[in-house]
Amino acid sequence: MIRFLFLACLMSCTSLSIAGGIHEPSCNARRILVNRDGSKPIISKAVLPFSNPAFEKDCYAWAKKLILSAATHNGNLDEVDGILETLLTINPESAYPHMGAAELQMRIRELNLAEVTLSNIYREAEIATRIKPILPEAFITLGRAALLMHCVSCAELHAEKARRLGNTSPELVMLLSLIDEQRGHLTDAKQKLTQALSRPSPLLSPEVKTDFYLRLASLNATERKYAEAKQSLNLAIAIDLENPTPLIALAKLQLFWLGDAQAAIKTTKESYQIKPTLDAKKIGSFASYLAWAEAYLVGKKTENINRIMQTAFVSPEEIFVESAKYNGLAKITEAMLKAKVIKNTEVQDGRGNTALLAASMGNNFYLVKLLIHQHANVNAQNSSGERALSFLVLNGNRDAISMVLKAGTEVNYTDVDGTSPLSIAVFKQDKVTFNQLVDFGASTKPVLELAITLGIIDIHNLINKLLPVRI
Repeated sequence: MIRFLFLACLMSCTSLSIAGGIHEPSCNARRILVNRDGSKPIISKAVLPFSNPAFEKDCYAWAKKLILSAATHNGNLDEVDGILETLLTINPESAYPHMGAAELQMRIRELNLAEVTLSNIYREAEIATRIKPILPEAFITLGRAALLMHCVSCAELHAEKARRLGNTSPELVMLLSLIDEQRGHLTDAKQKLTQALSRPSPLLSPEVKTDFYLRLASLNATERKYAEAKQSLNLAIAIDLENPTPLIALAKLQLFWLGDAQAAIKTTKESYQIKPTLDAKKIGSFASYLAWAEAYLVGKKTENINRIMQTAFVSPEEIFVESAKYNGLAKITEAMLKAKVIKNTEVQDGRGNTALLAASMGNNFYLVKLLIHQHANVNAQNSSGERALSFLVLNGNRDAISMVLKAGTEVNYTDVDGTSPLSIAVFKQDKVTFNQLVDFGASTKPVLELAITLGIIDIHNLINKLLPVRI
């Protein structure tokens, strides 16, 4: 669903040319307050620039570029709103505004800027695939939405449809890499990205290359190949020295994964010279807490924790929860518990996550065990209705799954998008976890209901592959 944030922007904004001769201000009709003769502009496919045959495709490409380069809820996303509204106005039967709406909402969700339901994203993407002429890239967007719903087999189907329709774009490569990652085939996921980067292509824009290198860094970090992750980030930094995003990603690697506060602070200072960001300020706060936690846990003299809490950019509750997600910061959560800085394990971050949810999200078995021993609520849910069990099933952490099941977690809940722990196991085709959940009373009813929503007609075949259990 396209948001309508009517923000005025004058035609004096810088005009940037894109493919087909379309200029960036022309894509957003909100910029055109009045014509030069004082009359109101006509937004119609019958008049220029909207009558240009390339207008829809080129402006959608511009919107995607803005979405990809957005690091915060900045003017880029407001500009995308105007572009999508313009595309929908001049051609209500076009697939482009629906594809753009799905892409925009995925980015907003990725950046944690607002609550966006996956069902809305999936609905917009699915609508785009039913509009003729059929656009191959619509199936790529739908594939990415399916992955967010944890339906890997659905994403594979949509990727294959895009390929059969002749799409060979970097976006398809990224989708296939994400599918490999969901399957646990990290080597294949990285190989697809590196091969695409090694082939010269006009479609590999600086923004796309940066995105590929950031993805490679994330995959390498997951495999604990930190030197390779750092190399990928340095290559991303070199693409655009005025872009702070890769530097922030490097600082996060140094702090969240490696626990190197000094290196992270140095890197954030470099990013700050390019552009001050909230992420840089947050990293500084985490670094201060980490230095305190490391000293506290080994019995050394520490800085006054009250002073740190008063000067930090992030609240103690946010620090406590967020730190549980990352290996490099786990000591903060542990120290705050032991020092009784946080006395209630159920404190939440801005999205309703508790430390147990965050630890499950980050696949941190040690903290999951510690928090359960501290009587953390295994049925706590965030604002999206997700619980610890969902994240543990997604991560395939069977020991932790067993632990929360024995601690009394419910198994037949669904989140706001209708996803249940069992549906995740089915879509991942994880036979061991599937039967593990069924042994504790998990029902296939939510799975079948979600399959109807997603239009999966072979759901019974997917379930049957995971038997023996009676449905």
